[in-house]
Amino acid sequence: MKNDVKKKPEDELCNVDGFDGFTDEAESEDQDQDQFVGGRVIQGTRIDFTNEATWVDVAKDELPSNLELIIADIARVVQKWGKDNMPSEPPIILAPNQKYPDIKAMNEKCPKTEWRERFGKLEGPYQAQKIVYLWNPVTMNKYSWPTSTTGGHICIAELVEKIQMMRRFKKQRVYAVVKLSSRLMSKRYNRQRPDLIVLRWVTLDGNTSLSTTETPAITEPTTAVAKPATPQEVLDQFAGMKTVTPPTAKEATEDSLPF
Repeated sequence: MKNDVKKKPEDELCNVDGFDGFTDEAESEDQDQDQFVGGRVIQGTRIDFTNEATWVDVAKDELPSNLELIIADIARVVQKWGKDNMPSEPPIILAPNQKYPDIKAMNEKCPKTEWRERFGKLEGPYQAQKIVYLWNPVTMNKYSWPTSTTGGHICIAELVEKIQMMRRFKKQRVYAVVKLSSRLMSKRYNRQRPDLIVLRWVTLDGNTSLSTTETPAITEPTTAVAKPATPQEVLDQFAGMKTVTPPTAKEATEDSLPF
């Protein structure tokens, strides 16, 4: 009787450990949706932009002002909320280029008993939301910033436009390294909105995360007191991660400038 299990090459088995072969996936019909049950749509540490125009983590501790993060991805979801302001159903995850459904119509179909009170008025349970996924290349920590505010949507729209423009100019899948900041949104009410300031651009060879083979080598310090590496120096140590130069005039115009 022949063995139906095809053996993998010995070198492949030796090069794969519990980290490279780790997965939480399950073979089920609802596999894709199950991954988002229980708030799994939030990856790593949730961060928020407060009414006081500060960026905080889930413990309400303010994030360092010099923190530099890579924008890894953006998700668009429709979330149904309960009266306790907790998700009552798994979110509807929109595919790339898929338009948001008619949120107003979805809420009108829901009984008023499912509506919740927010800011002194009743609000339907369905809400359009955007989630920005960020990644710290120094600590490997992941962050998620969910937002449904007008200021948050403006911030994300501006960021997406910059990324799309840079990718078109450079003809590469580039990623933005940003700094968490704020910008004046309303002079009348002296209200700030979130702002993600692009510091520079990097490429990741088409990957949003690094494999173990791309981890920088650990070397002994050459002096008694080692100087901490800057975020840029850390980025340069990763194989496959390169800084992208700003587009030239020819790249920006997709043509040569006439003289």
